Amino acid sequence: MALLFGFYTVQVQAVFHKDLQLTSLVFHESMIYQLGESLTLEPNHPCLILVNHTKNTLTISDPTATHEHIELVVKGPTSGIQRLTIGTSIRVGCGEKCFYLR
Repeated sequence: MALLFGFYTVQVQAVFHKDLQLTSLVFHESMIYQLGESLTLEPNHPCLILVNHTKNTLTISDPTATHEHIELVVKGPTSGIQRLTIGTSIRVGCGEKCFYLR
């Protein structure tokens, strides 16, 4: 398994898989998390976030199944700050207007 890093605190756990170019994050509470030098994530509820660095997508889920939506503040290197309200268990894709990594 080609893991590049693992980060673990009471608030968040993060693991990056180098071969798949995926970062998996588990937020146990609302907090700001700096992912590398170019991406900052801040959900308002506990959630799971999967970042696909190859496809420039985020997949967000509410494992508690208690929230109708999650508000996510995303700060990318060129897109600035975006505040997203996302229905849980949906996939947010980035087409031409990708909001992170580029």
